[in-house]
Amino acid sequence: SFRGRENSTLLNLDALGNNLGLISDSAQPGSNGNSILTGHIYNVGNIPGPFVDLKFVDVNDEIYITRDGKTYTFVVRSSSVVDDSAITSVFTPELDPWLTLVTCETYNMATDSYSQRRVVRAELVKVQ
Repeated sequence: SFRGRENSTLLNLDALGNNLGLISDSAQPGSNGNSILTGHIYNVGNIPGPFVDLKFVDVNDEIYITRDGKTYTFVVRSSSVVDDSAITSVFTPELDPWLTLVTCETYNMATDSYSQRRVVRAELVKVQ
């Protein structure tokens, strides 16, 4: 299960700490549209972040988000790695409720940065 912060705008990803951030202008989880949540794999001090295991999520796995007293069940449709320069390609609008989870991947010691992003896309299948 992942729980995101409502109404957060991502200006400085370092400020997220062990939280998730909802990309501004994306849909609230469970609402029509593409809900884009981002989080760290590791925080300062090499402490595991909320998406430390995101690379192990497979197609057809379920993701549960609880919001406003309801549980939204999403089914993973894809998990891929994209270059950092192509990250805006995951910000595609959707008509139906979709969830996009984004985190860093492929650390480059020479540049002290991550050159790629893990992107998990999931479709809403049930609300309880």
